[in-house]
Amino acid sequence: MLTLSFLGMVQQVPSLIDSTTFPLPEGLSHEVLDPLLLAETAELEIMYPEPTTLAVVITAWATARGPAWGRMAAALTATYNPIHNYDRSESWTEGKNGSDHGQGTTAKTGSSTSSGTTGSTVTKDVAGYNSSAANVPKDKDTASGTSSGQISTGEQGEWSDSRTTAEQVTRSGSVSGNIGVTTSQQMIEAELELRKIDIYKLIVREFTQMFCLGVY
Repeated sequence: MLTLSFLGMVQQVPSLIDSTTFPLPEGLSHEVLDPLLLAETAELEIMYPEPTTLAVVITAWATARGPAWGRMAAALTATYNPIHNYDRSESWTEGKNGSDHGQGTTAKTGSSTSSGTTGSTVTKDVAGYNSSAANVPKDKDTASGTSSGQISTGEQGEWSDSRTTAEQVTRSGSVSGNIGVTTSQQMIEAELELRKIDIYKLIVREFTQMFCLGVY
């Protein structure tokens, strides 16, 4: 009995596996997928032997499964420490605002006082009209006085001071490691099992189950 394989269909209609009919999520390539897919389905009979119908079904199926394949690929290619099961990152901002204000008045007063007495006596001798003497005493001229003074000084002023402060600090921290729930050896074993998963082989297996008959 003659059968038509997927390889035979692609040889007739190459567009069945191009990026338009068979869309893949970012990070996956038809250059890798197509040879694996054709090799796996080369001897399997195709479920939809009519090319147009097959193309429509492939497009709908790949579009529906695309998000899941993308998440699987991202998980398999994520960067992490395989023996760490705790990873926490924090970032926070602290702000502080304040103001300081002051005002006042300054005053300074003072005075100085001085006082004293001044005096002088002057004797004048003149010749009298009825005396031949050269000097005949006359009255004495006496002068005296007092002086005093006072000086007052004063100083007054006002002052004010105002300050406003603002401070903002951003801090971040990261904590990672093994919290002891799982041993490092168990985590290494799990990592090795995870790396046995091949996203391309997974897509090929899903395609085979969806579009091929398990008859050789």
